[in-house]
Amino acid sequence: MTLIPDSRYYTLNRNMRFVLNRLNCFRRPRLAVAMFVALALSCSACHGPFSINAAARNGDLKTVKSLIQDNPDLVFSKDDDGFTPLQSAAAGDHKDVAEILLSNKADVNARDNRGGTALHMVAAAGFKDMAECLLAHNADVNARDNDGITPLRLTGVPDNTAMAELLLAHQADFDARDKNGNTMLYEAAADGHKDMVELLLAHGADANARNNDGHTPLQAASAGDHKDVVEILLAHKADVNAMNNNGSTALKVVAVMGLDDMVELLLAHNADVNARGENGVTVLHEAAMMGRVNVVELLLTHNADVDAREDDGATPLFAAAVGGHRDVVGMLVAHKADINAKDKKGHTPLYYAAATGHEDVVELLRQHGGQE
Repeated sequence: MTLIPDSRYYTLNRNMRFVLNRLNCFRRPRLAVAMFVALALSCSACHGPFSINAAARNGDLKTVKSLIQDNPDLVFSKDDDGFTPLQSAAAGDHKDVAEILLSNKADVNARDNRGGTALHMVAAAGFKDMAECLLAHNADVNARDNDGITPLRLTGVPDNTAMAELLLAHQADFDARDKNGNTMLYEAAADGHKDMVELLLAHGADANARNNDGHTPLQAASAGDHKDVVEILLAHKADVNAMNNNGSTALKVVAVMGLDDMVELLLAHNADVNARGENGVTVLHEAAMMGRVNVVELLLTHNADVDAREDDGATPLFAAAVGGHRDVVGMLVAHKADINAKDKKGHTPLYYAAATGHEDVVELLRQHGGQE
């Protein structure tokens, strides 16, 4: 008889790949932010030798004055990227030029094609004196660009806490969310920026804010293996058992990734070792499926239920058998896992090990009395 694995186990494999793909969102490249910084620091488009934007970007105060005198409306002009002369001056950190433009009624909150303002630019570049100048002229400290990113958020690109402190002193919203629902604290935690995390928490940032996918700063820091940041968040009452939209806790995330030290840290802070996510899957199920033998041992040491059943009746031993992880199978058996447990289809771990061609696992299970 040819054994064919149930579709449920193909689904489980797909689900695990999905979990790993989802983990990438914790380390999501800050593409939008990086592009903004690149634009902010690049030379504005030049339309001829006497372009006011080019003069402002290069700090040519004499030319800027001359051009404004001839045509005052030039302060409102924009280049191909939507930058105004003020934004160009800000990008070049030319405070004297910026002050002349502002004294000639330049719009301090004018937006470029990406929705960014001059304050966005200087926050990203770390030009503190320029930022103070713009704020003194009523720059909107909480202006959002097209991605929902505020100037404060851009201080995390070079991890500039001094700039962040300045913006916070001017009532920057520390819990502002971008279009993905991420807060500044989430991004700082994901990047492992300890000083920024501490600064934001000191100002009252929400340690348990969830983004659109339900991920918290603690989950982001855990996935990034940033132990110091995780400890800070936990000290500020971050919920160690918070679940994202897929039913995963921080413990489940790091267990899948095989981050042994992080697993141990979260368990030491009372992470629920038997928390169930979608379809009743526990942390031990997922660690067993991925073959994370060290993590499996840690979980069992902390009283993980060795025979916990998913909604379809499968135990962690099923997951290890399907994955072909002989060492994990051996460990589960050594911890008295029910070797002949049956799922709702009436099949045992040995059945699935044979069906998926893992002969070494089949042999091990048979040695311990396993049956099909």
